[in-house]
Amino acid sequence: MPEKKVILIGAGVAGLAAGCYAQKNGFQSRIFELHDLPGGLCTAWERKSDLFNGCIPYLFGFGEGKPFNQLWQELGILKHRPIIGHAKLLQVSGPAGEKLAAYADPNELEAHMLAISPADTGLIHSLYRGIPRFADFDLAARQKTPKSVMSALDWL
Repeated sequence: MPEKKVILIGAGVAGLAAGCYAQKNGFQSRIFELHDLPGGLCTAWERKSDLFNGCIPYLFGFGEGKPFNQLWQELGILKHRPIIGHAKLLQVSGPAGEKLAAYADPNELEAHMLAISPADTGLIHSLYRGIPRFADFDLAARQKTPKSVMSALDWL
């Protein structure tokens, strides 16, 4: 009987997960990656004194009870690795040295944005009031319905 094989292009989280699940289901898997490191957008790099972390789990969450935690557990990604809750998800510096930080804590985010731009108080308060509506939003659940049967509005 011929062996079942699968070739995957890209060693990002999706490619690595697909390769692992292929092997768990009796397939030989081979992953090809253009970059010299795996991880795709789940990598970090340094430029001068700045650290850039492009890790997508910030969007989906990976802690206990978060949508993708089961995936991370099944693949052994979190085994023996601490989950670090960063205070800042990202920080951007402007040409004059001004900084905008995306704080994980909504209260800190609101206070920081108000300090930077008091003129935008109304918009900032509106953003702040909208954050709790998305706190329990399970983006992973949207993946369970094939995109072909969802309207564009549903997908967005």
